[in-house]
Amino acid sequence: MKTISQRQTQLTQLLTGELKPRQIIGTGYKYPKSVASAWLRREIHNEQNPSQSVSDLFVQTNGAPFTSEKKAKCSKMYQQLVKGSFELITRNLIVSDYGVMPAPTSGIDEGYCIYIETASAKSQHRHASD
Repeated sequence: MKTISQRQTQLTQLLTGELKPRQIIGTGYKYPKSVASAWLRREIHNEQNPSQSVSDLFVQTNGAPFTSEKKAKCSKMYQQLVKGSFELITRNLIVSDYGVMPAPTSGIDEGYCIYIETASAKSQHRHASD
């Protein structure tokens, strides 16, 4: 298991081009630098904040966090969440919460990420019928 400082080093190397996204997440992603950056930031955040863990984080397509909360909230991703049109890959989960938070950083950038919390779609349907 990687430590927080190892993940932060990987994030710095990713953002400076010393490490390729495929070395972190593999291949087959539309915006690999964004996916790798968001994954590393999620791992860092969840390790640092176990009682406030998030299901996923999203950053800009270049891997950098959004420069302000306003820019994050104006992004296509956030607007899809607001409108309820954001779709997860699996139908077994639904987005139960979302928002904007300070980005877990590598020391070379600062900004904001969009976060989501997911829940089982089955448990949500049960609660709706209660």
